[in-house]
Amino acid sequence: MEKAYFAASNSCDGFKNYYGECFSRAERLYIIKGGPGTGKSTLMRRVAEEAEGRGYYTERYYCSSDHTSLDGVLFEGESGCVGIIDGTFPHPYVERLPGLCEEIVNTGGFWDRKILKVRGEEIRRLCAEKSRHYGAAYAYLRACGNLRAVCSSYELQGLDGEKMKGAVTRIAKRIPDGDGFLSTPALVNCIGMLGRAHLSSFEEQADRIYIISGGAAGGVLLSDILNVAKQKKLKVRVAYHPIYHRELEGVYFEASRLWFALEDALPSDTAQRYEHKVTPINMKRFCADGDASGKKEKKYCRRLSEACIDGALSQLAHAGECHFGLEECYKSAMDFSALEEYSERLIKRIFE
Repeated sequence: MEKAYFAASNSCDGFKNYYGECFSRAERLYIIKGGPGTGKSTLMRRVAEEAEGRGYYTERYYCSSDHTSLDGVLFEGESGCVGIIDGTFPHPYVERLPGLCEEIVNTGGFWDRKILKVRGEEIRRLCAEKSRHYGAAYAYLRACGNLRAVCSSYELQGLDGEKMKGAVTRIAKRIPDGDGFLSTPALVNCIGMLGRAHLSSFEEQADRIYIISGGAAGGVLLSDILNVAKQKKLKVRVAYHPIYHRELEGVYFEASRLWFALEDALPSDTAQRYEHKVTPINMKRFCADGDASGKKEKKYCRRLSEACIDGALSQLAHAGECHFGLEECYKSAMDFSALEEYSERLIKRIFE
């Protein structure tokens, strides 16, 4: 069972990076620098396969803009906890103890600068166009953030907080205490250059899935569930919303293997696929019906938000065309045979 997550997202406030929290437990960290198409993701995939082949506990972190590409790998075994990440823009990682804990891996050492120079005008054009499309995408996502605030104000009307807390208390009684609270980001959704993507790691791992319907009210319930983890000193993985990054999409309890997630954060067939381990939580039981005008406003905001998300996805797709064009430019300048020899030596050293 692959443990796969995202460690960043394209949000209403621009690119949101959780690298520092996701990889903080790594005792050794290899930070890969290099241009697009220079073999960073391939190298990380090889490290992940080697770790898995040795029976190490392994987590893969995929790129939130290209969910087919890796941004990082974390594994634990005989060598302790080791990580390897993409350290290029827009997710640079600030080294804490260079040389002692972190090591820079430069795939740029295997390209021919003369070839890149010949294609310099093309590279500059593609970089500028990619940046322009990302800027437009983030403008759409900022609009989504503003609309979310309006919609949430209506969705939270009539929420009976005390009644909801009573339900959370009943759930909490069934969860054993732990020995120390730890909350680690582990996103499961993204919107990127290839569209929307969902990673089903928590659905696969969980013994029980609580599917929460009810929009913003469901997010309030998740905040209370996270407070349960704090009070009971439990280790949890927290899935933040990829666009509205201050909001929770889900909380996964590692020891008891419980996954609390918003219905909107899951594929539409989740309840059917995992019927044997799904418990629904309908937030309507904690909310009084709002007035008719509120329902109209919510519907209007949602329609506008979907239009803005479609606009962002369109711009991200155009950015993707530029990005994959840049990859071809850099691939044409790479000496992949030399990189392969270096990778073999590096992987051997990582697992010494």
